[in-house]
Amino acid sequence: MDELTNPDKILLTKPNVTKGEIAAYYETVQSLILPYLKDCPLALVRCPNGLDSCFFQKNIDTPSRSSRHIHTQSILDPEGKPVTFLYIDSAHGLMELCQLATLEIHRWGTRRQHPLHPNDIVFDIDPAPDVPWRQTVDGALELKAVLENLNLISFINLTGGKGLHIHVPIAPQYTWQEIKDFSHTTALYLEERSPGRYISTMTKSQRGGKIFVDYLRNGFGATAIAPYSTRARQGGRIALPISWNELPNLNPDEFTIPWAIHSILRRRDPWKDYFAVQQRIEILDRNGVKNP
Repeated sequence: MDELTNPDKILLTKPNVTKGEIAAYYETVQSLILPYLKDCPLALVRCPNGLDSCFFQKNIDTPSRSSRHIHTQSILDPEGKPVTFLYIDSAHGLMELCQLATLEIHRWGTRRQHPLHPNDIVFDIDPAPDVPWRQTVDGALELKAVLENLNLISFINLTGGKGLHIHVPIAPQYTWQEIKDFSHTTALYLEERSPGRYISTMTKSQRGGKIFVDYLRNGFGATAIAPYSTRARQGGRIALPISWNELPNLNPDEFTIPWAIHSILRRRDPWKDYFAVQQRIEILDRNGVKNP
């Protein structure tokens, strides 16, 4: 891509955010976001004409004839079936995602070099609509304590919505099924310990007043919003990595594209140690999953 076309096109409202402003945001944060995107299988939410035109783009052969820096790779899934995913490996690729009116970048918890072995576990702390923010924060902190009891370091990401994502970087030596089983067991443990506060199933009729501890983002081909991605939501919200110390005192509504363009590089990187952490999961290394 040599030049961004239609930079004045409004893609988000309340306030208005243009395609050019989204590209400016990604130029601002490219040094922060690229380490989380480079060589990761991606899925995109593209909205060429704003929020009324969004679609999800994942397993495709060619993202666009004009895309020179968005690549594809074909592999066999755990059942031996062919799967094709897209990935980028440069700032040029990131800007081409902007050209395609990408409002959300989702990623698998792995890299293309070892696609059958995840290197990131994601727990989605997903509150029901009637759950207050303080309860959501407390749920994230409780899960953090459970993980610490398993000698696992975790990192937290504001999703740009009501929920929170807790990331656990791991060494890429386990299968997707092992990681899914581990995360499911952890979610069940929270539910069994506090059934009035947590639920481990998606059944909406049973979720009132509770937090869904979503472990399903840890299956092969499942995705989670990338740190620093924009969101396809009114107001120009972003997914923002934060520190655990910041969490209790933050208002997630404050972190938008206009705020980020002017302020994000002034922050200390709360995830600066993320890529240095390659954890083993002791209960998996002991050949089985048991309660935390």
